[in-house]
Amino acid sequence: MRSSEIRALQWNQFIRPDAILINAMIDSNDKRVNRLKKWTEDNKKWRVTVLPDKTVRMIDLMRLDKADNDYVFTYEDKTLTTWFLLDHFCCVLNNNGIDCK
Repeated sequence: MRSSEIRALQWNQFIRPDAILINAMIDSNDKRVNRLKKWTEDNKKWRVTVLPDKTVRMIDLMRLDKADNDYVFTYEDKTLTTWFLLDHFCCVLNNNGIDCK
C-alpha cells in the first residue's frame, strides 16, 4: 500500500477482518479523495489486499469503539501527514545509526 492510501484508511474499508478495499488516498493537500494515485477516466480500478494474521490481531486491538468512517491511523485525533511520517521515519533511521539528513 502507498502511504497516501494507508493515511486514508477508514474502518469501513475492511470488507472482512483480514481484507481491505483500497479505494481512497490522501492527496498532496492532505484531503481524502475517493480514488487512487493511478486512477484515470479509463482505469477506475480499486484494489483489495489481504492482511497477515499478526497484523489483523494488532488492528483488532486498535478498533475498540471506532465508528466506520473513523480513520484507522491517527495522531492526536488527526490524520497522519506526509511530514509526520517522514519525521518519524528519520527518527527510526537515526536510532539505528543511519544518518537521514
